[in-house]
Amino acid sequence: MMGRLGRGEPPATVLDDRLLSEYAIAGTVDECLERCRVYAEAGVTELGIWPVGHRAIDDLARLGAALR
Repeated sequence: MMGRLGRGEPPATVLDDRLLSEYAIAGTVDECLERCRVYAEAGVTELGIWPVGHRAIDDLARLGAALR
């Protein structure tokens, strides 16, 4: 999967909904923040972030702005 993404294959063709629901936080900023809240309520204190796609820096900037 990571190899396919690294070769530039679009995430929408590599990542299916089942995988995302089990192993990722994905969606709009509000959807991502809600998933983070669920993890926090379960006791998670740290999250590893690995942005995927052509706008990873922009996506991280939007998430950072939403957390302020």
